Amino acid sequence: MGVSHWYFHWEARIIINTLIIESLAGVPELSLAAKAIYVVSMFKQQPCIDALAKHTDFTPRHLAKHLRSLQKLGWIDLVKVGNKLRPVAVVPRDVETMIANQIRMRVSIAPYKGEETTALFIEWIVAPGVRLIRHARPDFLRNQETGQNLEYDIFAPEVLWAIEYHGDQHFGPTARYQGDRAFVERHRRDLRKIQLSKENNIRLSVVHNRIRGCCRIGYAS
Repeated sequence: MGVSHWYFHWEARIIINTLIIESLAGVPELSLAAKAIYVVSMFKQQPCIDALAKHTDFTPRHLAKHLRSLQKLGWIDLVKVGNKLRPVAVVPRDVETMIANQIRMRVSIAPYKGEETTALFIEWIVAPGVRLIRHARPDFLRNQETGQNLEYDIFAPEVLWAIEYHGDQHFGPTARYQGDRAFVERHRRDLRKIQLSKENNIRLSVVHNRIRGCCRIGYAS
């Protein structure tokens, strides 16, 4: 990673985090306690509501009340993992749009574009408090034809969510990736990945790698 590449990534993270917290602070419907709970969830993901209660010193009853108000306004998503609910810090749609508009100019003049830029928005806007693994090859993605594991571009195992970046070559032959046979093989792998994701209860999201802003992502599974 070059210096300019690293600096843009670092600067964008600071800008996005600042805008998220400033937007949260300006929500009159949320109490100071609810906002504090969001910030904790944003920077330190907790495995379940009980763990968050212990970490914040709130009683389960009071924590549940604050989580409901955060969820109602689109700041928290409660994800079922096993028999427990995990609080995940998210960002409301209008705040996503505002942040995307603020940072779009920086993205347009960035020294790199594509997957890294899209990843930045996903990691720090869509799911700022979720641990994401790049280029993950979980065992359940075993390709029976090759004996090797297929790969997710980004995988969030705790919330059963995976993300794929699809360039033009996933939709047909291109100047760089020529030949119908190569496209058919790639399409077969994509379909196999979708099937294995469904079988293992993984929510698979697909983003075209030309997207360079914040967006709601279409689900393949």
